[in-house]
Amino acid sequence: MRSFSFTDFIKRALPFFAALVIGVFITSFFVDLSRPRFGKHRWHEVQHLRVENEDLKNENLRLRNELENYRLSVTRSGEEWNIDLRKLELTVPPPPTAK
Repeated sequence: MRSFSFTDFIKRALPFFAALVIGVFITSFFVDLSRPRFGKHRWHEVQHLRVENEDLKNENLRLRNELENYRLSVTRSGEEWNIDLRKLELTVPPPPTAK
């Protein structure tokens, strides 16, 4: 059995690193390889999205509670579960605009 010498290592490693460099070079045409920039604008945008997400969670909880209260009032009054959707006043906000 033959020992693995330094020249054998170079013969195997050089094509690997050459292929890696060529692959990264070609990839750089399609993908931005620079560091991500998280400046103040990005931070404010993330904070705005967090606040908006919290508002949507609160609105979702409010609507669930409103629906549950309506269901309880229907069952307490002895009515059947034929819920008249016209009585249920739920407002649906418009979808967010795409930026």
